[in-house]
Amino acid sequence: MNSKNRSNYKYLNHLRNGSIFFFVEVDMKELVSNHTLKQFYQILKSRAKHRSNIKQEEEHYHNFVGKM
Repeated sequence: MNSKNRSNYKYLNHLRNGSIFFFVEVDMKELVSNHTLKQFYQILKSRAKHRSNIKQEEEHYHNFVGKM
């Protein structure tokens, strides 16, 4: 926990500075109805794209560092 996280995630204000925490996304497609999935389709699609972009950036970084 640091000041940036504290301002971005107000619901974690109870954690002390320096605390380590993780965010976890759970695939709940098997647990919720198709109707519910349709309601959150855009959000789920956006998060999947974000994960893909991060993975791509990490691969580029590792390839760059590996060539040094």
